[in-house]
Amino acid sequence: MNKWTLKWATTNLIERYLLSNGLFESIESIPEHYIEKLSKSFTSPRILNTTVQLNTLLSKNVQGDFNEVTKYNLHIIWGDSDRGYSAPSHLGKVDFVPYGHHFPLNHPSETANLVIKNSSTSR
Repeated sequence: MNKWTLKWATTNLIERYLLSNGLFESIESIPEHYIEKLSKSFTSPRILNTTVQLNTLLSKNVQGDFNEVTKYNLHIIWGDSDRGYSAPSHLGKVDFVPYGHHFPLNHPSETANLVIKNSSTSR
């Protein structure tokens, strides 16, 4: 979604976008009030612009590098049900999970286990 679409998007449009792009598996997996809070966050120009820039960088249609790649090798956990974005594998190791992009919100236990596992192996 572009900047103006995000800024003026209805709750129904955001819901359809999240589901059609594999960001969540079903309506039931979207946390209560998530879409409402997401929509309200786009009233902030900083959040709106950052979201648009990040979405562009992660888009499968754009394979450019981030402006400033971190000097640390990142370990990324990526939901492979995502249909609109691709993992930035050039930034470090990527572990894929069989969920949508927002999996930390609707699969918190699995996410916590992966983070704990990865933090203990990276020391």
